[in-house]
Order: sequence, then structure tokens, then C-alpha cells
Amino acid sequence: MNTESQNSENFLREILFIVFANKRLIIDTIALIFIAVLAVALLAPKKYTAQSTLLVKGKRVERNPEIVQQLQEKRQEITREDLNSEAEIIASVEVLKRTILALAKNDQVFDIPLSTNGNEAKDEAAEEKLIKTSSKLASALSVTVVRSSQVLELGIIWGSPSEGEAILKELVNQYLSYRNAVYKPEQTKDFYDQTVAAYQSLIDVKSSEIAMVITKIKAPESSKEIESNLAVKKDYQLQLGILEKSRLALTSELKYLRKQLDMVDQVAQFNANRLPGHEKKTYQFFSNIENQAIRDMANIVHLKLEEYTKISRNFVASSERAKSMKAELDKSYRTLVREVRALMEHQENELMAVRDSIRFLQSKVDEIDVRNGALAQYQMQLEKLEREKRLLEKTYENYYRLKEESLMFERIQSASLNTQIIVLTPAWASSSATFPNKRLLIPFGLVIAVLVALTVAFINEYFDDSIKRASDSERYLGLPTISALSNKEVTTKPSYTTRIIRFFINLPKKLKRTSNK
Repeated sequence: MNTESQNSENFLREILFIVFANKRLIIDTIALIFIAVLAVALLAPKKYTAQSTLLVKGKRVERNPEIVQQLQEKRQEITREDLNSEAEIIASVEVLKRTILALAKNDQVFDIPLSTNGNEAKDEAAEEKLIKTSSKLASALSVTVVRSSQVLELGIIWGSPSEGEAILKELVNQYLSYRNAVYKPEQTKDFYDQTVAAYQSLIDVKSSEIAMVITKIKAPESSKEIESNLAVKKDYQLQLGILEKSRLALTSELKYLRKQLDMVDQVAQFNANRLPGHEKKTYQFFSNIENQAIRDMANIVHLKLEEYTKISRNFVASSERAKSMKAELDKSYRTLVREVRALMEHQENELMAVRDSIRFLQSKVDEIDVRNGALAQYQMQLEKLEREKRLLEKTYENYYRLKEESLMFERIQSASLNTQIIVLTPAWASSSATFPNKRLLIPFGLVIAVLVALTVAFINEYFDDSIKRASDSERYLGLPTISALSNKEVTTKPSYTTRIIRFFINLPKKLKRTSNK
């Protein structure tokens, strides 16, 4: 018990010894720090705080293609991420720049060079000044989310209460405006307008191309014309078949007639070459020719030949009756040959007419084929254009509907978007300066000064390896103390301020020396 009490007394005595040994150092340190705190409290420029609070009522209405087409609104609960997003928008560089430019435009708070139309100047100096001012404003601004609520608390520390209040008011206005631009961009309406106009132009172009194709082909209903042409072609082909049969029959008959007439010529040549006294003629009766007139004439020739034969049996060839009968027989035979030749000429003319008809019908069939080929080609082109036009019209209808629905949602959001953010507390500035707060700063500075001074004293004592008491020689050197002499020599000691400065200068060396030990 006595040992513990003695150890406690020694510990307290050591602390008091250190304090009294470094009392001047402690007093000077406290004095220096307290003077610095007083200088800050009395001489530092005053800062005033402007505050405002916002309530986030509900999350913005979601707009995606499915919800837009179903004409539905889906509202979600507010999350911590949503509140942090709103805080980021408030403290964004764009909102800060808009606030600075709006105040500078009204000749308030900031002096930023502007262009003639009131916008930001495009020179480097103005841009650099705007960036620096935005950084200054960002460092002075604080946006916090009140715990367990949907409230955003805005604060700004500024040198003038009126300027701080004006900055915070304008900041809230620019935040609401920029928020509208973020959640309801104007580009959406422009996009739908431009897209609808573009598709309308494409539809007009396709309609013009279709009209040009119809005008070029001169057949509004090409499929019906193709069917009609195919029916006509079928009739022409039937006629061609009939004419082809006629042509073949006429060709065969003409071949037979030529052969028969050639035989007539051969018989005539044979009769002409007979020796005198052998003038008996050979006749060709064309019995296989399918012609009634020729058959009748052939029968007449045959009868007269029989009659002439009977006469020639009873009369000599030089008799009048034989001559007369012979003349009639020759005349009838010549008539028969002329009829055959006339028939052959008629059939040749008829064959030429049939051939002309065949060529004419064949040309018509070829024209129909060419026309149908052109119609089919144009029909394919027309169908392609029609498909493209229908696709464009469908796309046009979709975008037009989306445009109308976008306008409807825009009207709904225009009425409700700003009501989602409610200004609970308008911007207001404190009448008293928040910095420096003398009532808080001076006592707090005094406490800090005492703590720092004691810390310096203990650090100085820790690194001071000189022997100050008789007991130190026994503790550190292990040698007994025989006697102690007081140092009566008067020496000029440096001031305590100088000693404090030297202490902090030599502190790294002492730390290094201690670590080496």
C-alpha cells in the first residue's frame, strides 16, 4: 500500500516537475497560440451563413417507350440515391455557372465579363475568371440530406449576409430551371418534330416515285392488264395454231399441184417429142385434187377423151369430125390446166396471207410478252415502292403517336415537375457572423493553447537528455552523488520565443538521434 502511494506521489511529482521545469516554455506557447486565436477572432473577415431547405416530394415520372405507349405513369418511392442525385444537381458546375452569370447579368455580387446578349463571354480571361468564381462558390456551398427525411438543407458561407442570401435564392431558382431541363429536355420535342417531318418528306418522295412509275408504264393496275394480255395471248396462240395447220395444208396442196403441173409439162414435152405418126397424147386428169370445179372439168375432159377415142376408131385423124372433136378435147384440157394453175395461184396467195397472219399474230404475241415483261418489272418496282411507303407510313404513325403522347406528358410534367420540389425555407442570412465566433473561438482557442503547450513541454522533456537533479545521475549513470554545486555563473539565455522556435527546428534531429539509440 505504501509502495503504491509512493509510486503515485512520484508520478505526480514527476509531472509537476516537468511542468515547473518548462513553465516558461508552456507560458510562451500558450501566449503565442492565444494571441493567434485572438488575432483571428478580432481581425479575420466576418463570414455569414445563408440557409435554405428543400423538400423532395416524389420522384420524377418515368418515361420509357413501353410506359409512353400504354399511357401510364409509374411513380417510385424516394430513395437515398435520389436525394443524393438532387444534391449533386444543386452543387453541379452548370448550376453554379448559371447562378453566377444570372447575378452578374443583374449587376449583383459577381463581376463577370458578359457578351452583348447577356451570355458568357467567349474569351479565355472571362472563362478562367468564371471557373475560379465557380470553385470559390462550390467551396462555400454545402448541400446535406437531413437524416431520415426527404429534406435537402442548403447553406452558404459568404462575407456579406445580403450577398449570401441573394446567391442562395438565385441558386435555388437556377437549380429548378436546370432540373426541368434535365428531366424534360427540349431536345425530345425537337427530335419528334424533326423525325415526323423527315418521314413525311420520305413518304412524299415515295409517292412521287410511285406516280412516276405509273405514268411511265401507263397502267394504274398492271396486274389486271397482265391478266388481260395473257388472255389475249391465249386467243392469239389458238389462232396461230389454226393458221399453222392451214399453212401446212396449203403447203402440202401446193406441193402436190406443182408436182401435177410438172407432170403436165413433162407430158406435153413428151408429146411434142413423139415421132410423126405417133401423135397420141397423154392427159393428166388431176383426180386427187379436192376441188369440185376441177373434178367437173376433169370429168368433161375424160368424157370428151372417150368420145374422141370412139371417133378415132371409126374416123381417121384428118377427118373433120375427128379434128373438131380433137380441138374440143384440147380446149377442155387446156381449160382444166388453167383451172389447176389458177387454183395453185389462189392457194399461193392464200398461203401468203396465212403466213402474213401468222407473222402478224406472232408479232402481237411478242409485243404482249414484251409488254408483260415490262409490266412485271414495273410491278415489282411498284410493289417495292409500295412496301417502302407502307413501312414509312407505319413508322410515321408510330412517331406521330409518340409525339402526341410526348406533348401530353410534357403538359403533365410541366404542371407537376416543379411541385415535386418544395422550398420549405426560403433563403435567409444570419444577422450575426458565423465566423469568427468570439464566444466559441476564444475559450476553445485557450483550451487548445493549453493542450498544445503541455504537449510541447512533455515532448521537450522527453528529448532533453541533460542531468538536472542528483537522482538523475544515480538513475541513468548508476553512480552515487557525493555533492552538488549550484551554477552561479550568470549567462545570457535566449528568449523563450527563440527557444520554442529552436525546439521545433531541432525536433527532427532529436527524433533521428533517439531512433538511432
